[in-house]
Amino acid sequence: MDNILDEKGEISFNINDYNITFENGICTIKRKYDSLTSVKDIEFKNSEITECLIKKEDKLVSDKTKYSSILSDVYDNVNKEYLIEKYSKLKSYNFSSDERIINYNWNEIHNFAWRGKDANGSLRDIIDIVKDNDFRMILNIKHKNGKELKYKI
Repeated sequence: MDNILDEKGEISFNINDYNITFENGICTIKRKYDSLTSVKDIEFKNSEITECLIKKEDKLVSDKTKYSSILSDVYDNVNKEYLIEKYSKLKSYNFSSDERIINYNWNEIHNFAWRGKDANGSLRDIIDIVKDNDFRMILNIKHKNGKELKYKI
């Protein structure tokens, strides 16, 4: 306990970011997270990812801070059959050619082309893939209005 106390022997933090409970003389502090259902109603353009940690079991999937880089890492860590099932009907993905396509991103692991997405589209896909594949994720985003958004799966 002494290692979290400051030089005055005190602990200071913003309690609005945490749920605090007391039971049988024990204080439990848990971080509050924003609801994933709010993602569809928020514009993430010009937002900044301040923390990202995505894991598949104990393997690091991504710790990057750019939406497109995280999405690319997530694509790399799922099987190609999943991607084909989920995205093959969309015109912004091409699984039929082994050649690069102008103005598309290329996935080296699964050999497919995909058109880049904005922050909102990337974040929706990241969340869907993380949920569908039982990955764990902590994602903190500083919104353009200054609000800190914290998500956990």
